[in-house]
Amino acid sequence: MDKIGNILLTLYWAHKQGAGTVIYLVDRRNRDAFETQLEEMYRQRHRVYVDKRGWKALARPDGREIDQFDNAEAVYLMKLAENGSVEGAVRLIPTNKPHLMRDVFAHVVTSGAIPNDEKIYEMTRCYVSEAVTDKRERTMAAGELLAAQLEYGLAKGLTDYSVVSDMYFLPIMLALGDGVNKLGEPYEYGEGTCMALTFPINEIGLKMCRRGRGLSGPVLVYSPTPPPGAIFENDKIAA
Repeated sequence: MDKIGNILLTLYWAHKQGAGTVIYLVDRRNRDAFETQLEEMYRQRHRVYVDKRGWKALARPDGREIDQFDNAEAVYLMKLAENGSVEGAVRLIPTNKPHLMRDVFAHVVTSGAIPNDEKIYEMTRCYVSEAVTDKRERTMAAGELLAAQLEYGLAKGLTDYSVVSDMYFLPIMLALGDGVNKLGEPYEYGEGTCMALTFPINEIGLKMCRRGRGLSGPVLVYSPTPPPGAIFENDKIAA
């Protein structure tokens, strides 16, 4: 069995036995079934990024934070409660398609090239819902979303993620091990300071992420429908 096959088999048996937290993969195949969750995510993002963090350029009168990159190419990893409500999410976009770093923040990249590779995805809009108020639970949720990203990247055969990151997120990336590549110097914008970078996707980083968050195994699942009543089909994670 090849490397991807082993990863998928591990995911399948872990969730068949009911192990651990569940992060749902949402892409073009099951997007319609998760329409309610996507709408909730857009409204949560507006509260997180516009109302709380003050990114006024993203403000919309309908209270939904949605942009040109929330399209058919976008992949979402969503932490959902048992009733299907959204507790956190992250958006992933292949960098050989239009993406935030290339089309909006190209000026932040001052060393190296902007990623343009089907094996490099961009990570954007990673957040934990304000409904998760306990500090420890918020830290765990953020770690689970990061672990899910690494699991997805390994299953898809990706090499790296790119991100225009606020500086507070940089230590988390550096903690994953060697290979973080800074694509420019810190850049001050209206609401803070950010940096363009890439970080590698590998099993060592995943193990370090799981160990740091106390995760006993895989968290990522694919289901054609959301909970309650979700059906795991983990052979489709890499599709």
